[in-house]
Amino acid sequence: MEHRFTAVSGGPGDEAAQRRPVRSSPSLYRLRVDLNDASPPLWRRLEVRSDQTLDQVHTVVQDAFCWDDYHLHRFALGTNAWDRDGEVFVSLHEVDDPDTGGTDERVVRLDETMAAPGDVLHYVYDYGDNWDLTLRLEQVAAVQASTPVARCTDGRRAAPPEDCGGLRDADDLAQVLADPARFDPDDVNARLDRPVRLLARRGLPERLVELVSALADSADGADLAARLAGVDPATPRPGREELAEAFGAHLWFLRRAGDGGIPLTAAGWLRPADVTQVAALVPSMGGWIGKTNREDLTWPVARFRQSLTRHLGLLRKYKGRLLLTKAGAAVGDNPDALFTHIASRLVAGTKPTYAEDADPVDALSLRQYEHNVYDVLRDVSSAAVNWLDPRFSPVACALARAALNLA
Repeated sequence: MEHRFTAVSGGPGDEAAQRRPVRSSPSLYRLRVDLNDASPPLWRRLEVRSDQTLDQVHTVVQDAFCWDDYHLHRFALGTNAWDRDGEVFVSLHEVDDPDTGGTDERVVRLDETMAAPGDVLHYVYDYGDNWDLTLRLEQVAAVQASTPVARCTDGRRAAPPEDCGGLRDADDLAQVLADPARFDPDDVNARLDRPVRLLARRGLPERLVELVSALADSADGADLAARLAGVDPATPRPGREELAEAFGAHLWFLRRAGDGGIPLTAAGWLRPADVTQVAALVPSMGGWIGKTNREDLTWPVARFRQSLTRHLGLLRKYKGRLLLTKAGAAVGDNPDALFTHIASRLVAGTKPTYAEDADPVDALSLRQYEHNVYDVLRDVSSAAVNWLDPRFSPVACALARAALNLA
């Protein structure tokens, strides 16, 4: 049964202006979004799934009004977006600001802010031009299998352009817009359907979406968003036997380390007999023409062991031995648990930084990065692979998909 609530009355201190419980199942919300104090009225009618988080709703509103999302924004319950007695939901850029005191919008769903027709949610974008909007819930409907996450069905008037000084009236907007009366829902839906927007509304990590957006104009990243948007989040995980074969080298280390640890030489390398044994299991040894009895001279084995300690956090060196970490002990020799652990580690701690005057990272430097995801995926295979071969095994591809779909 769906939750039913009274509308938010919006008075100062009103206990009704608080978050609601999430719905037991997603619904389709029909919203009318008005730019406050516009003359004549300037608005959009949107259909949005109720299980979208507010950061995802924010991207929908940005597209509906053809804005570029480079100013601060917030949502609020109460009388308006700046109501001191209301409940405020802020973006990543203000979450840690002690003067804001708002809740992270990424953890709040739309159906926690409105539940019944008539409920209102406030939104403001660009604290200078102060584009304050009112989102009013008009209708709650069932979600169908073919229902898009967000869709624009109606509206009036062209939206004010970015940084125009807060103009809202048609006469004023005629000075900065070719046709202030023009509105076409197809234009909005084309923006909503952009691959990078689909990634954001699928719940991929925000920093990953930012990185994909930053690469959109590069030769290698032009179609990256489209390719990621085509990744099926419901792709089934490979079977246990297939995982065990692809993780052969990983499981060798975990089993050996779980049996009292793996002894190392005085110089801290694997012993020759162990190097020879594991070299036959490490996929990136494919095409190796040298001997395999010294780890310091068998770089695929050395890099693989390094990835298990530094990147994947499964092993640690202690008093001349390789021992299991807590994570490694939890995984044990379970291929399914290992799949889940590696997927989580592939996206952990990824914080891209940008500098306008920075030089592009070349392919060689990327491959030599010590926490390289490329190396981790290359060694997930049931067969030997050449390190120059750009193809990955089916299990490695499944692992990458699982990592991309982690929120």
